[in-house]
This record gives sequence, C-alpha cells and structure tokens, in this order.
Amino acid sequence: MFSRLREVLKIIYKRLFVLYLVVFFLIYFIVDWKKMTAHAKATTLSRLMPTYDYLVAYIEGQEPFDRVKLEEYEYYYERLLDSLQWPDIQGMMGFCHYHLGHEKLAIKAYKRAIQINPNYFAFHYNLGLIYFKKGLYEEAIKNVLAALETDWEYNLHFIHQSKTYLPILKRTGKLESEVVQRLQKGYYSCYTILVLSYYYLKKYPQMFYVCRDALEHIDGEEKKRLFYFYSALASYQLKEYKKSIFFLQEYISFIPDDPDAFNYMGLSFRALGMEPLAQKALTQAALFKDREDPKALVEHGLTLHIF
Repeated sequence: MFSRLREVLKIIYKRLFVLYLVVFFLIYFIVDWKKMTAHAKATTLSRLMPTYDYLVAYIEGQEPFDRVKLEEYEYYYERLLDSLQWPDIQGMMGFCHYHLGHEKLAIKAYKRAIQINPNYFAFHYNLGLIYFKKGLYEEAIKNVLAALETDWEYNLHFIHQSKTYLPILKRTGKLESEVVQRLQKGYYSCYTILVLSYYYLKKYPQMFYVCRDALEHIDGEEKKRLFYFYSALASYQLKEYKKSIFFLQEYISFIPDDPDAFNYMGLSFRALGMEPLAQKALTQAALFKDREDPKALVEHGLTLHIF
C-alpha cells in the first residue's frame, strides 16, 4: 500500500514539477517579451525623435512655418502618447495640431491635458486663446481666468520637472530667465485676451475692472499702454468722460499718433460741452487716420505658449 502511495506521489511530483517549469518559462517569456517590446519602442522613439532646432526657432519666430517639419514633431508626440499619457505631451500635441490647422484636435488635446493636470497655466491659456481666435469669447474668458488662478511657483516647478519641456528649454540656452519671461508674457497676454473679449461682448464694466487690475499688477509702463486705452474706451461707453480723457492722455504719452485715441478724446470733450478742445482732438485724429493701428498688432501677436 505504501509503495503504491509513493508511486502516486512521484507521479504527482513529476507533474507538478513539469507544470512549475511550464509556468516559469511562460512568465519568463512574458516578462522578457515586455522588456523586448519596451526596448523596441524606446529604440523606435529615439529614431523618430527630431532635433529641437526647428521647433525652438519656430517658437521664437526665427523660422517660418514648415508643414513637413511640424508634422514630424506631431508624429513623434503621437507615438509618445501610445505609451505615456503625460499632460505635457498632450500640450505639445495641442501646439502641433493647432499650428498645422487641426483646430478641433488641438482643443481636444488641451482639454485632455487639463483633465490630467488642471494646475498648469499654459493648458488653460492656450485653450482660451484658441476660443478667442474662434470668436467664442465667453469660453475664452472662462479658460483664461482659470490660467490666471494657477500658482506661479507651481508653474515654474512643473516646467523644470518636465522631461518634455526641458530638452526644448536647454536648446534655448536660457533656462531660468526664459521660463520666467515666458510666464510673465503669458500673464500679460491673459489680461489682453480678457479685455478684448469683454470689449467684443460689449461688457464695459467688466472690461474696465480687468484694465484696472492689469494696470495694478503688470510691471513696465510700456506694457500698460494698451490698458490705458481700453480703460478710456470703457469709461467713454459708461459715460464717464472725465475718466476717459484722463486715461487717453496717459495712453497718448506713449502712442502720440493713434487716431482712435484722439477720436475718443474729441468725443469725450464734446460730451462735456468743451467744443474747442473737441475740435482740436478730432482734427488730430483726421491727421493720423492712415497710421498703423498699434492695438491691432497686439491682438495679432497673441500666440500659443508651450511654457
């Protein structure tokens, strides 16, 4: 009986051992296959990775639009997203999509980036800017306000920790100063989008309050000049003509040949019953009527931000 039991146990042991070997080699094969797949992906991505020379030059306005080159970046970041659902990669996809004319895909990419990381400035700002350029001003305002609510220190930390942004930053050769300058420019652009959105929506009280906030928080008199003009315009529409004249005088001290400024100054003087001053300002407006509008240049200069 015991010999029979030993035989049965031997058979069970052999079968278990064989099963163990099968399981061992199966696990080894699966793990090794995953490693090989990961290595193959990494090798493929490294081959696909374009140099950042053109991208940096394009961002800085030193190179013209080149569809073929931008499509290389778009394809590279698409392949990265096959393995890595990082918000900064989604942001780069949004940037590439938008400049290649794929507006809906850009919006989708920025929304996805915000879902993953709702705390980063550029995702909200870029989405707001796209809506602004589409004429969807309420959506633009909502997203730009969300951008302004993000934390300055967190934005700096996120950029410096990003494996997606660092290679681009290093290529500029101005790591810390570049980040700070671009963020400052982004915040300035937020105020610009808000003011223009309220202007197009004819929401003059909100427009005036944003201008006041911008004048308090933006450094540099040169950057404030746009907000002097729109403070004046909002004041005029709200029939606060003395305020309008005050802000126009501040604006004209920077831009002495803007016909719009002299036109609204003339109309403000007229509303106050000061006809000689009104005629003088309106005459100046007529003299400068063919000058290039500096305000239009500011609006045209609004661009997407990577960081």
